Amino acid sequence: IAPPISREIDRDSSTLGVQSYKFNPKCEIAQEVGWDTFFELNAEWQVMMDKTGLAHAISMNWWSDMTTMDKDFMSRWIESPLKSLYYSLQVLPDTQDKSDVYAALDNADVDSYLSEILSNENQPVTCDCAE
Repeated sequence: IAPPISREIDRDSSTLGVQSYKFNPKCEIAQEVGWDTFFELNAEWQVMMDKTGLAHAISMNWWSDMTTMDKDFMSRWIESPLKSLYYSLQVLPDTQDKSDVYAALDNADVDSYLSEILSNENQPVTCDCAE
């Protein structure tokens, strides 16, 4: 019961290959839903499942780029009806976009980094690649 990470995604399958999917433009993505809402939804879903007497535990992913696994996180988790965590996922759209290797940096940081490299282009390489 997790929202998609993006409105457009690619699924890579060894059977079907890469297939692209587009969600409805009105569909909320993880970043818009937010960690707290996602957590509470899963907790309430687990409560409903437990009340049937036939429940299976939700293996919920936690969003490592929208929350921090610290003492408060663990306290909230332990006090919840949830029983297991699954993967640590990064759900912010730029985190998953591999087309822009500088997506997580401000443009000023990228410019500074690149200008430093380019200004030293006439400098001899001093690393010993055999090490």
